[in-house]
Amino acid sequence: MAIHSRISNVYRGITLAWCLWLIPNITLAMPHHYVDLHIGERASGLGGTYTALSDDPSGAYYNPAGMIYADYDYISFTTNTYQYSKATIYDVLRTTSSNNWQESSSTFSPSFFGVLRDFRGLKIGFSVIIPESNEIDQDNRMILEEVNSQNNRTYIRNYNETKTVYLAGPSVSLDLQPSLSVGMSLFGTIINRSFIDNHWIKFIEKENEWESTNFYNQETILSLLPIVGMQYMPSNRSILGLSVRRSFDPYGQSKQQKITSSPSQSSAINTTYDLTDLNFRYRPLQVTFGGTYLISNRWLITGDFSWHKAYSSGIAEFNRRQVMRGSVGT
Repeated sequence: MAIHSRISNVYRGITLAWCLWLIPNITLAMPHHYVDLHIGERASGLGGTYTALSDDPSGAYYNPAGMIYADYDYISFTTNTYQYSKATIYDVLRTTSSNNWQESSSTFSPSFFGVLRDFRGLKIGFSVIIPESNEIDQDNRMILEEVNSQNNRTYIRNYNETKTVYLAGPSVSLDLQPSLSVGMSLFGTIINRSFIDNHWIKFIEKENEWESTNFYNQETILSLLPIVGMQYMPSNRSILGLSVRRSFDPYGQSKQQKITSSPSQSSAINTTYDLTDLNFRYRPLQVTFGGTYLISNRWLITGDFSWHKAYSSGIAEFNRRQVMRGSVGT
């Protein structure tokens, strides 16, 4: 417990300056990454590298075992996060012309509320967290050039997506030994995602030949996300941490509408899918190892290494590649 007391003393002195300096953290908010928003002020200041610290209410998300070392009862009302990202996808369509797609995402949202209290030697917490919040906008216009110029086309695509993930649930942490603690969080999860994808194609050298497709999708998913953690202090200057998480997804529904139009015909199709039948999984197995070393009473270094297991559902949109990620904070 000594190292956690020292770290708390350090942070009381430098937290404000540290947060002002490091608030512009870079996060990758596109759908190909697991890390979207950092949770909590201190964890954000360390770039989300918090598995071997986590001694405040945000530890419920990173590693609940660390909450037992909190020196005080906490109430954290909110952490407001502004997020902006931009991506360029090169040569999307295989034609003789070069064509790239650009999309941007920006959100401003409160990402965390947490309470942490001592109860007969246990640390009990409750948190409401928004770990993902995206508003993606894509607006592209391009000329698709073919070898046969009769097939050259004007192509326009407008794509807008909104996705928000809400977590809420209790956490508990306790000491097994003076240098060993364990903890667990159990979050109920609501995922709301909707997007509108509009395509319009016009043949340049052919009169009255065009096609328009409008696609709308609304998804609602309910999940449970348990997070189990452990912390061990081999010395009064070092901490090792481990956390494991994986979602269980009992309910998911997708409502879709597709409207296709051309000079010769038009059609409208409404479909509803059960996403659990399609083997959707919000969060495949993730294991994170962390280590912290207190260099002095005013300086520390901490690191995390995460392994995300590959997941194959049979539906390309739901598949996840194996990902390994490392981060360092100081």
